Amino acid sequence: MRKPLKFESGSSLIEVMISMTLALFVIGALVAVFVSTSRSYHQDQMQSRMQSNARFALRTLVEELSMSGFFGHEAVDVSTTTALILNSDCGGGSGAWALDTANSIAVSHNVSAATAHATYSCIEQSKFSPGTDIFSIKRVVGKPLSRLVADSGDYGDNFYRTGYSTNGQLLQYDGTSILDGKSFDWKYSASIYYIRNESLINSNDGIPTLYRKSLDKLDIVETDGGIARGIERFRIIFGIDSEAIDANPDTKPDGTPNYFTSNPSTIEFTAITSARIFVLARSTQELTSYVNNKSYVLGDITVTDFNDGYYRKVFSTTVAIRNPALRSIIKSFLPS
Repeated sequence: MRKPLKFESGSSLIEVMISMTLALFVIGALVAVFVSTSRSYHQDQMQSRMQSNARFALRTLVEELSMSGFFGHEAVDVSTTTALILNSDCGGGSGAWALDTANSIAVSHNVSAATAHATYSCIEQSKFSPGTDIFSIKRVVGKPLSRLVADSGDYGDNFYRTGYSTNGQLLQYDGTSILDGKSFDWKYSASIYYIRNESLINSNDGIPTLYRKSLDKLDIVETDGGIARGIERFRIIFGIDSEAIDANPDTKPDGTPNYFTSNPSTIEFTAITSARIFVLARSTQELTSYVNNKSYVLGDITVTDFNDGYYRKVFSTTVAIRNPALRSIIKSFLPS
C-alpha cells in the first residue's frame, strides 16, 4: 500500500513581510546608532582641536604679556639709538614702528579693517577680520649675551645692546662685534597679533585665525598658516591697583588689582599689575542641524547673534605684569 505524500510547510507572505519589517527596524536602529556615534566622534574631534588651538593662542599671548616692558636689567632706560635700517616696517605714516621701543606695547579694540591698515601698514585691509582687536609688543627675549669673543652663529639677528652706564642700542649683529665685558646683547623681538579671515595666506577659506607679524632681521614677516586656527576674537583687559594712584598717603599699593579695564587712562597705566586674556575659539567646520545663537562674554564685552552652525567656546587666563619699565612705556591705541 502506498504511503500518502508529505508536503513541507513554508513561510507565508505575511510572515516574510513581518520578518523584513523587523529586519528594517533593526538595520535602521543600527544606522541611527552609527550616525549618532559618528557625529559625536566628529564633534569631540572638533572640540578637542578647538580647545588645543585656543590653549596655544593663550599660551602665546601670555608669554608676550608676561615679558612686556622688559628690555634687559642692565639698561639705564629704554631710550635707544639704532644702527638698524629696515627693508620693511609696519608703522603708519613715516614712523618706524618696529624700532620704537618708547612705545613697546599697544592694544587696539574693535578695529575696522581700514583703521587696522592705517595703524599697521603691513596688515592687509582685505584680510583683517573687522571688529576684532590688535595687540603689538616689542621686548627682548632669552638671556643676555656677553660677547668676549665673536660669535658668527648670531650673524644677521637683531639685538638690543645694554650697558651699566649707557642707553640701549638696537643693532644687527655682524658676526664680529666684541663687547667690553660691561655690555650685553639681548635678542630683540617686535610682534603684532591680529585676527586674519583665512587660515592660510591667500586661501580665502574664511577660517578666522590668530596671526603674528614679526621683525625678522630687517623685514616684517608673517608665517603662512598663522599661530592658531579657529580663533575668532581675543580680548585683553588690564588689572589696576587703585591704591597706587589714589593719592591717599594712608593707603599703599599691594600689587593686587582692584578692578579691570580694557582702556586704561594715562594714570591707570602706571598702576597696571596684571592682565586678563580672553580667547573666543570657533570650530573650523559647521555642523548640520546645529544653530549657534548663544552669547559669549569676553571680559568687558559680549558677542552674540552668530546664528550659524559653528561651535564656540571662551577660554581665559590671568597673567601678572611685573616689569616696572612697562609703566612708563606702555601705550593704548583706541579705534577711531
